[in-house]
Amino acid sequence: MSRSFAASLCLLMLVSACSGAAPAVPATHAAQAAVSQPALVYASDFLSGNVYAYRSSSPDKQPVFTIHGLGASLGLFVDPARHLYVAQQNAVLEFSGSGRQIKTYDDSGHDPLGVAKCPNGALYAANSEGDTISVYAHGATKPTETLVDGGTQVFHLACDTKDDVFVTVGGKPGQVDEFPSGSTQPVNLPIALSFPEGIQVDLAGDVVVAASGSIDFYHVGSSQPFKSIAVAGGVLELSFERGDKQIWATGGTGLERYAVATGKLTDKIPGSNFGGLAASPPD
Repeated sequence: MSRSFAASLCLLMLVSACSGAAPAVPATHAAQAAVSQPALVYASDFLSGNVYAYRSSSPDKQPVFTIHGLGASLGLFVDPARHLYVAQQNAVLEFSGSGRQIKTYDDSGHDPLGVAKCPNGALYAANSEGDTISVYAHGATKPTETLVDGGTQVFHLACDTKDDVFVTVGGKPGQVDEFPSGSTQPVNLPIALSFPEGIQVDLAGDVVVAASGSIDFYHVGSSQPFKSIAVAGGVLELSFERGDKQIWATGGTGLERYAVATGKLTDKIPGSNFGGLAASPPD
């Protein structure tokens, strides 16, 4: 994915959301309820705002269900209860595993892009219009804290198993910052990106980022990836399936799943407007 394509996509997300509160109860349509709790992969359409749920490893490439009635949607996250979080202008919305809205997290005055929930239950929203991250303590629906990454523009978020928060940022030589658990001071990591897009942290604690044409794996503190998976058409967002043996990527050619060990393409769902991405169940 070119820098200009990635930049225009993030800009599209910021300008396409109109002013006003996020929809309190987005219309949803469940084509098929997730009765047996199958493995799903969610993808947001940055033009329509719809969020689609697909079965992983299924020959049927049609959505299991679709969440309609949203504004510009990019950032997605799934927690261990299989609840889906969707970043919207002014809010983060929480849905059940069958697409029913159950909670709204107020983020008034902001355009959250990345969203992540740490093992301690705290929810984080990267406010992509500036340098702040809204923090919601476990159970809170209004921000209980604000992290500031001064002089940057924050984009995507991920937590590790120790509740450290990693964020891709614009405006620094290294474009990944880490907020160690309990700290309000960011640590700039020596990871150079052509544009700060998706980020994940695997079970081993390694930082995994969406590069211009690859998925790159870094040990924390290293400036060079120890593993790289080539992705034709570029990468925008990432999400591991449970166990970290498979990783999904979204970009210009749809949703693609790769085996982490070999880099082999193992599944593909066609599409051209996918932005956010989240696999369910997560680790």
